[in-house]
Amino acid sequence: METRILKVQRRTPLTVAVICAALLASCGGGDGDAEPPAAAAPAPITELSQSGKLSDGTEYGFIIPPNWNGTLLLDLDFLMSWKGGNYQALFAQGYGAAGVMRNYTDPVGGQYIRPWVERNLQAADLVAAKVGKPKRTIAWGNSRGGHVAEATAELYPQRIDAAIPKCVYGGAATIMNQDLDVNFALKMLLAPGDSTLPLVNISKGPATPTAIGLAPALTGWNQLLAQASVTPQGRARLALAAAIGQLPDWADASKSRPNPNDPQSVAAGWLDYLKVRVGGGGTYSFMRPVYETSAGGNFSWNVGVDYRQLLTGHRKDVVQALYKQAELDLDKDIDTINAGPRVAPDTAASWFLRDPSVNYSGNLTVPMLTMMTIGDTLLPVTGIWALQEAARNAGKSNMLRMTFTEAVGHCTFSIAEDLALVETMKRRLDSGSWDDTSPAHMNALAKSYDAGDTRFIDYQLEPLGRIHLLGDPYPTGGLR
Repeated sequence: METRILKVQRRTPLTVAVICAALLASCGGGDGDAEPPAAAAPAPITELSQSGKLSDGTEYGFIIPPNWNGTLLLDLDFLMSWKGGNYQALFAQGYGAAGVMRNYTDPVGGQYIRPWVERNLQAADLVAAKVGKPKRTIAWGNSRGGHVAEATAELYPQRIDAAIPKCVYGGAATIMNQDLDVNFALKMLLAPGDSTLPLVNISKGPATPTAIGLAPALTGWNQLLAQASVTPQGRARLALAAAIGQLPDWADASKSRPNPNDPQSVAAGWLDYLKVRVGGGGTYSFMRPVYETSAGGNFSWNVGVDYRQLLTGHRKDVVQALYKQAELDLDKDIDTINAGPRVAPDTAASWFLRDPSVNYSGNLTVPMLTMMTIGDTLLPVTGIWALQEAARNAGKSNMLRMTFTEAVGHCTFSIAEDLALVETMKRRLDSGSWDDTSPAHMNALAKSYDAGDTRFIDYQLEPLGRIHLLGDPYPTGGLR
């Protein structure tokens, strides 16, 4: 195993405000007459404490700051993000961090999470061997890094003290079923006989972060949305598909959050979100290809689903108003969707549904704290309800807390929000009980760091109509 050890120069500890000012030149200063002057800001940490390669060739690295508080943050994407303001502020607070370099080829597709959990734990072992065993280890991360944190808590809870998954799903099967429901409804309503618009089995060789989906499918789906969006009838049907899939209604940061009492405003937000789902970072260019490649086929299904039962609550009220304005028969259109040919998971991919690194039991034995933007454009915030339900079913709701920020985008969290999240978990581990995680308290805590936006809000998750938890039954038999 090749390693590279760098001497970390000891620096004077600073406040986060000073670090933020040094890095971003955007934090407000205090009254020089009222408070003693801040200590001179040291240079940001610019070198890894140690880096090298694991036995399988995966790159790893870690940083232990001179004022280490004994806490190690274990993050899949640490090597890609340690130079940023979020980590530099955490180093200033005394947190250490370690992780490995992700890729999409080993394992192929990159969405089989277990190997990345085990590689991250190897990095943690190297910290313990070279520096000393941490007082506590917190698995955390964004997106796939967050899924690694979730899976670490599921697979190896004895190796960590807590998990902080951010911008994540409630399980691979849940997110892909949600995706299938939306596209199935769109196709049955708008282009049922179009063979250029596939629903599943679109992976073509090793998946990469680039657009690997079928180019005709991308073109076809985008044309479908464009054509439908110009008429009241088309917009009503687009809204029905989005409502059935329980998609968020806010996907454009340049626009205000849609007014929930205005059906046209909600429909416009759903249209924005649908465009993202079939765009350059959505279903056919990234999401489905990487998951199907990882699993070895399609593992989503809609066999036995009654789509009428998935249209409920406020979403149903919005769709009914749009259908009335468009002079369409809502019941007839739902019948049309229900009459479509159904999809079952491929036998070869069914192992993915049983794997605890991508579908969760909720049997938490370490505390878990999540954070989501309500306008996440890659992983719909609604999908994380499956994780909440899993913990409830397992009798472990007391081990889980969830926070939400009023923002658009995938993992668009501020320095202050990340610091507040880590501090909240630190207090949970110190005291053995949860501190207040209400939006008001989280915003006050985040504001105390004077390090960017603080946008925590009260967001009530609606029960998701279709979830798949570890151990749940599923149909077999492939395409029907």
